Amino acid sequence: MLNKDGLNETERLRRGSMDARHNADHYEDPETVALYADFRAEGLFDREARAIAEFFPESGRILDLGCGAGRTTAPLREKGYDVTAIDVSAPMARETARATDADCLTADASRLPFRENVFDAALFSSKGLDELQPPNARYTALREIRRVLRPGGRFAFSTHNVLRQLVPFPPTPGALADRVRFWLANVREGHVGTEYKHDILDKEEGVVYFGDPLSEYRQLRASGFRVLEFLGKHGLPSAYLGPEYFVVAEA
Repeated sequence: MLNKDGLNETERLRRGSMDARHNADHYEDPETVALYADFRAEGLFDREARAIAEFFPESGRILDLGCGAGRTTAPLREKGYDVTAIDVSAPMARETARATDADCLTADASRLPFRENVFDAALFSSKGLDELQPPNARYTALREIRRVLRPGGRFAFSTHNVLRQLVPFPPTPGALADRVRFWLANVREGHVGTEYKHDILDKEEGVVYFGDPLSEYRQLRASGFRVLEFLGKHGLPSAYLGPEYFVVAEA
């Protein structure tokens, strides 16, 4: 049976597997690991820092998902949290273990190797949740994160915003041209009508999840979360029309 993109289920899953392998290979490349190690000095981004300060407990056990080379792990440890950092890339996890004193594991966010109700909060930075494929792996990860959080635990994450690709903000000629290139590429590659699209505007990324606030709200509710806030950079428009949106939810 064909889906709305003219692909049968076998072909859709094959493409998802290929895209996932491309993303995984990228993060296991030594040059990429070295680049992310250099990037560690950036520390927490503004909305990450705000989410931690405003919504996370003052102390407790934190799960740092998609830790990369430790950009978020190091400052979480400096704040005194008991941090467990995981990444699907073994070289990335080893780099974080080398650079911090956090517990570091190679693990898949859709198959977390932890008991229920063991973490007080979780952070999934740099839109890492969007790289899980096929689509059901992302949904499974949301349920897994809810499972390992204690009741009332907080979950903060960033995710690609498809609205940005529909409504350029601000609507400059360059932004409009980028949107045209984005959609033409995704029409050619057969991603239009699916939740996953080729992020041609970010050379580091391949095919990743693009959502919208309403879809994210529904997915989180279905996974057992209560949405607390969409954090913007500069007021309400940026919370919903920026290139990514940043969500804080409660288990």
